[in-house]
Amino acid sequence: MDVILLGAGVSGLSAGLELARRGVRVTLLDRGALGGESTWAGAGIVFPLLPWQYGEDFNRLATASLAHYPDWIGQLRSLSPTDPEYIASGLIVLPPVGEGAAAWCAGHGIQCTAVPADLPGLAVPLPADSLWLPQVAQVRNPRLARALAEAIRALGGHIEDNVAIEDIGLQDSRLTSVRAGGKIYRADQFVLATGAWSSLPLANLPALPAIRPVRGQMLLYPPGSHRLRQIVYQDGFYLVPRKDGHLLAGSTIEFAGYAKEASTETRQQLHQRAGSLLGGLPEPIRHWAGIRPGSPDNLPVVGPHPDYANLYLNVGHYRYGVTLAPTCARLLADQMTGAVPELPTAPYSLRAALARTWPEPGV
Repeated sequence: MDVILLGAGVSGLSAGLELARRGVRVTLLDRGALGGESTWAGAGIVFPLLPWQYGEDFNRLATASLAHYPDWIGQLRSLSPTDPEYIASGLIVLPPVGEGAAAWCAGHGIQCTAVPADLPGLAVPLPADSLWLPQVAQVRNPRLARALAEAIRALGGHIEDNVAIEDIGLQDSRLTSVRAGGKIYRADQFVLATGAWSSLPLANLPALPAIRPVRGQMLLYPPGSHRLRQIVYQDGFYLVPRKDGHLLAGSTIEFAGYAKEASTETRQQLHQRAGSLLGGLPEPIRHWAGIRPGSPDNLPVVGPHPDYANLYLNVGHYRYGVTLAPTCARLLADQMTGAVPELPTAPYSLRAALARTWPEPGV
């Protein structure tokens, strides 16, 4: 079987790898650089932020992915020379933590305790109701994308980035081909994994109205500017210390369409929040914005398109494309190859997504 995946971010790459592992011949096409949109821009936290505040349909995906992640990374390392820097650095959650955190962690097999006094790095006293989740891990997103691409190629897959999708062949509600970069690509099945851009028409394919672009802005600090060793989260803001000593600070949630301009005002706000937790930080060395594929209730769309017999979707992962990658890839591949899915599929269908409602912007 031949499959063409449209999109080479983490969702397209992880699905491509899972299909290639099952013997499917895969080709990935992307209009931009490999992993160059929200995959590149994200922080790489492999854990939902305050999952006890999410619904069970989301947490079913998330906890399955967390269980798969170590083996998934091990498979990547066996196929790729690039280290994705998967590190269990732990997560400190500062108040407000929200209700039900300890019970949720206990019910989902996640270690959760009071923060040990000897964890270094913060310049503020730790409130007594802070939480310590030592199992929470991170990856370095650009390296993860590179490792996934190398693994796909090692299994015989083909990837073309920086090629514009010019036309999609359609016949009797089936896709037959894609013209991209002046070449014709044919396949038996197709996957749409275009992230936030799936809310726009792609050639002659209609838009997916269940997805919206949501901008997030990030800062990067140099090695030696901090002593933090753990991820820290408080009220929508996080700090992520990298293996090489750099520090990420973010992020915002902005309904600004596809504008990726990073604002001076936001830079100052993020810098002030980082400084309030870590003390005297130097000016950040980089500031950028990325566009997330937003979806109601954080639920992705994973499965067949109801209007096209051989088109499948892996979109709408919002802030959790990296976290959910292994399980969404397996769920998609199960449906495409006729295997029995390990999870129910109905909550992640396009029809279910269209029935959900968005909160007001900023909520």
